[in-house]
Amino acid sequence: MSVALHLHTGPKVDVLIVDDNPFMRAAVTRILQRQGRQCVAVATLDAAKMTLIDHPTAMVLTDFSLGSRDTGVDLVRWIRAQPGLVSTPCGIMSGSDRRQITDALMEAGLGPVPVLEKPFGLGDLEVFLAALAPPRNTVTANVP
Repeated sequence: MSVALHLHTGPKVDVLIVDDNPFMRAAVTRILQRQGRQCVAVATLDAAKMTLIDHPTAMVLTDFSLGSRDTGVDLVRWIRAQPGLVSTPCGIMSGSDRRQITDALMEAGLGPVPVLEKPFGLGDLEVFLAALAPPRNTVTANVP
């Protein structure tokens, strides 16, 4: 049985931050808000899904480990299965071994997803997000 999701009913969000650690969630949110980004931060996979259903989101930054058994890979897999969200850029931040994340992505049938290793600095976060979703206002023209 297929269920149609009604997406994008709320205000525009630049970044959805998903992390079960309240300190990390608050710190990343503060940094991005100081850059002028509109952020929503949640702690769980279910809260992230509900947020994505209610708010158009330019990109998702999720922790790899989201509590007892949920992971950021589960969230990315869910996003890729939603027709209205499939093209949403996703990145994973983690203090886990990169190989563990890569294996989980392969096991889920997902292609590569950018990983930001914790701990990271402000500059690392800025570069990561810029690479994750480059500006869309750039126009490229082929000039002979």
